[in-house]
Amino acid sequence: MKKRIYIYFLGLILISLILMSFLVSVFGTTLPAMVTISVLVLLLANTAANRLTSNMLRQLDEINFDGNNIAEYDELIPFVKKINQQRRETDVQIASLENRTGTIEVITDNMREGLLLIDKSEIVLFANKSAAEIFHEFSGSMAGKSFLYVCRDIEFQRRVKQCLSGNSTELTFKLRNRIYNIYFSPVYCGKDINGGAILFFDCTERHKAEQQRKEFSANVSHELKTPLTSIYALAEIIEKGIAKKDDVKGFAGKITIQAQRLISTIEDIIRLSEFDEGKVTRDFSEFNLYDLAESVIEVLREKATEKNVAISIDGIQTNLTANKRMIDELMYNLIDNAIKYNKEGGSVSVSIARENGFHKIIVSDTGIGIPIEHKIRIFERFYRVEGSRSKKTGGTGLGLSIVKHITEHHGGKIEIESIPGAGTTVICWITQK
Repeated sequence: MKKRIYIYFLGLILISLILMSFLVSVFGTTLPAMVTISVLVLLLANTAANRLTSNMLRQLDEINFDGNNIAEYDELIPFVKKINQQRRETDVQIASLENRTGTIEVITDNMREGLLLIDKSEIVLFANKSAAEIFHEFSGSMAGKSFLYVCRDIEFQRRVKQCLSGNSTELTFKLRNRIYNIYFSPVYCGKDINGGAILFFDCTERHKAEQQRKEFSANVSHELKTPLTSIYALAEIIEKGIAKKDDVKGFAGKITIQAQRLISTIEDIIRLSEFDEGKVTRDFSEFNLYDLAESVIEVLREKATEKNVAISIDGIQTNLTANKRMIDELMYNLIDNAIKYNKEGGSVSVSIARENGFHKIIVSDTGIGIPIEHKIRIFERFYRVEGSRSKKTGGTGLGLSIVKHITEHHGGKIEIESIPGAGTTVICWITQK
């Protein structure tokens, strides 16, 4: 039994050896071919992979982030779709930012107030047109420069440093004959100061108006006190019987003159107050401007004769729709001034004309004239070129101010041409209605 088993195993071993020798002989002849084929397949696969990868990378390199992209390979479709979506979102955000930036630029460039933005190193980040005009610079050229370049004033620099240290402050500052109220405000980024905003308000006209109001109050007090003092003194003399009987009539006449002067001043002040408060009614009607000028001249002719001043009128017959009482007062003041400040034996000429849709009232005299340095102030209330001479002639210093307001009330303008010692010409342009 054991012998049979050994013979069986030996047979299996012999068969296995025969098969193995056969397989070895077979694979020995095909192995070089298999290796060669495997190498060729690997080379072809590598070449194909490199070409495919290069094409995909080329398409990635050629992706246009400013326009729509189309994927040539399925593998790139999700990637390209994402890029196109992000590009559209980015375009919307950029358009929104550009729109907001444009709006801000339009607003800041059209601000009457000057605006400066500086960083914590005192470098100018932004300056609008008004700020550039204040410092006589181009707004673009100010950006990126130290604030010391913009303004070297010590007090101004001190306020800038206060602002950048976290304190809001303000300053009244005079620059090139203009007065500015300047507000300094720190700009925070979280809890840290990131810079400062400086805002300029031109308050020159307001300061001038305040100064004029102060002068007006002082002048009103003076103008009212002078005649009242005379009236009081003369009345007291009469009351106490100090005045002689023959002098009472003369004193009464002086009281009447001073009272009339007082009433005229008060009426002028009331009239100006009406203009200031906008309470002047239009009350327009049509009338002949030339005829009105003639009637004013007739009222003042006696006064002109007393001073030996000749008055003449020329021009055209023309109808004007306006406030007749105001125009009458305007011409009365102009002609009255031309007589008051004229020379002995001088002349006054009045002319009525029409030009470019305006009526022109021209009053010329051969009087004392107005010095150049006083021309810009003669329309101020109570302003007198020669105070003593004005008081002597009985002027209140309000006439030309009223003339200016009446002209502006009728949508016109007033011009003055004057040569000291040779005379003055006043031209009032009244809008044609």
